This record gives sequence, structure tokens and C-alpha cells, in this order.
Amino acid sequence: MRSAPNYPAAYQDTGRSGQVTVQCNVLANRSVTDCQLLKVIGGDEFGDAVLAWLILPGARWQGRNVHPGVHVKTIFFKPPSKPRG
Repeated sequence: MRSAPNYPAAYQDTGRSGQVTVQCNVLANRSVTDCQLLKVIGGDEFGDAVLAWLILPGARWQGRNVHPGVHVKTIFFKPPSKPRG
């Protein structure tokens, strides 16, 4: 699983930043179930990107000392850097 969700294509030209707080039930193998968005700042596409990232096959909750149970994580989005020409 990639370490972060993709920046939403819909916002590529906007220079928009975002923040998503998500809650998931983490199983013993670090797979996730029952994810829900707790807070989305910057636009709904950021929330959609996080949920799409979490349901990828092989998705695993990242972090140290992760134990089974309910966990909350906040993901920050920064606009992609524009190539210098």
C-alpha cells in the first residue's frame, strides 16, 4: 500500500490544501474495517481520496505499536509542486 492517498485530480490546479480525520477499526493483521470520516477540511474530494486509499487491497494501518481496536488518523494534503521550467 502506498504511504499516503493521492492528491485529488479535481484540485490539481487549485493549489488547495486539505485535512482529513478518519476513524477505522484495525484488526490484528492491521487491515481496516468500518472506516468513517470524522472531519474533512478543504473539500469533499480529500475525504473521497482517503476512503479510496483505505479500501485498496492489502491496505494496512501504518504506525508503531498498532494494536487491534479503533484508531483515528489525520491525513494532510498539500498541493503538488509544479515542475520548474
